[in-house]
Amino acid sequence: MNVWIGIANLVSLSGFLIELFADNSLYKSRFNKNEADRKFIRKGVLGYTRNPNYLGEMLFWIGLSLVGFGVTAPFWTAFGAVGMVLMFLFASIPMKENRLLLTRIDFMQYKAEVPMLIPKLKRE
Repeated sequence: MNVWIGIANLVSLSGFLIELFADNSLYKSRFNKNEADRKFIRKGVLGYTRNPNYLGEMLFWIGLSLVGFGVTAPFWTAFGAVGMVLMFLFASIPMKENRLLLTRIDFMQYKAEVPMLIPKLKRE
């Protein structure tokens, strides 16, 4: 197996797993009576990054792009992944966070404590 394809699979799988864990945390919180007061979830992956689903999606698309490099596809095939990353960074995430700023009084504290995308390895 080509090294690029192996790396690509790891990157895509990492993205998929991040999204899976984030969705699982969100699903569980909907039925947890203790979190019914709608505080931001700080357990699991949501305690490390505010936007784990976007992070996972970006990693997935980057992994697909790396598969292209592994099979010697033209360089322009990476434009899809670049476009997705740029869309998330400059449209989707800012729109989501602006909406939360207007609707959630506790968002500023959450924003100050949890990174937007790249997780801190050590939480306080």
